[in-house]
Amino acid sequence: MTSGLLTALCAASLPIGIKVHTLHVESAARKLGISTMTLTHCKTTGNSLRILAMMLVEQMPCERMIGPYHCCSVVEGDCLELMRRLPDGCVDAVITDPPYGIDYDTDYRRFTTGFAVERKAWPKVHGDDKPFDPTPWLRFPTVILWGANHFASKLPEATWLIWDKRFPNGTAFLCDAEIAWMNKGRGAYIRSITSQGCIRPEQIQHPTQKPEELMAWCLEKAGFPELTIDPFLGSGTTAVAAAKLGRHFLGFEISPEYCRIARERIALVEAQPSLFAAKPEQQKLALDAEGAS
Repeated sequence: MTSGLLTALCAASLPIGIKVHTLHVESAARKLGISTMTLTHCKTTGNSLRILAMMLVEQMPCERMIGPYHCCSVVEGDCLELMRRLPDGCVDAVITDPPYGIDYDTDYRRFTTGFAVERKAWPKVHGDDKPFDPTPWLRFPTVILWGANHFASKLPEATWLIWDKRFPNGTAFLCDAEIAWMNKGRGAYIRSITSQGCIRPEQIQHPTQKPEELMAWCLEKAGFPELTIDPFLGSGTTAVAAAKLGRHFLGFEISPEYCRIARERIALVEAQPSLFAAKPEQQKLALDAEGAS
């Protein structure tokens, strides 16, 4: 371990509000929720200290503050409480997949065919055991709410976004589509992304996880907003899509475990460029740290 690298790491302000006061890069990374698997991958990729240093530097949120919150971060807590601390007019869009109020059965052991997604009993979706009220979110300039067909009576007439989940031949093992409500316009738009059982675009880490491509499409339909908030972040897909598109985001999530997963997914997205072409200032930090050893 090099002293220069440790100095650089110890000076880094981390997105979960802690400082690195440890003499071990792996320990610092784990405080951010980076898994053992990810650390092992970094070690076997070559020049592990440089890669881990860049991952930690890139995990720092942007310098922008959204009220009391770091922009481009995940905040743990009840979204209705957290949103009260947001300054007026700071949010451009709310894009989220909230609890629908249908008490969804997350025990996937109930599926009996070969197309089941990891037959396991997922945790219940928090708040899904009572009717969902979209009212607190309707005041924002642009709003996209998935599952809105379950609470459509509480929404004004607007646009519907339809996610066609079928196989390319038009068949489906589970439902054909899911629907979102958007507060702009009066149209209906369709995006086809196959998601049936084990045929999924990404690894599933939440029982109702949406594909990254779908949430990127939502950001496109919303006009690529400067700052998007997802108050029911779950495993972090909206934030991941925003990060990949270079947009600001803020995620609220009540589950500590899903906060950990979301932070790790975001970290992996933000670390990807550095594995091949580090930003100049990050490259300089790593090289300076190595030179100081």
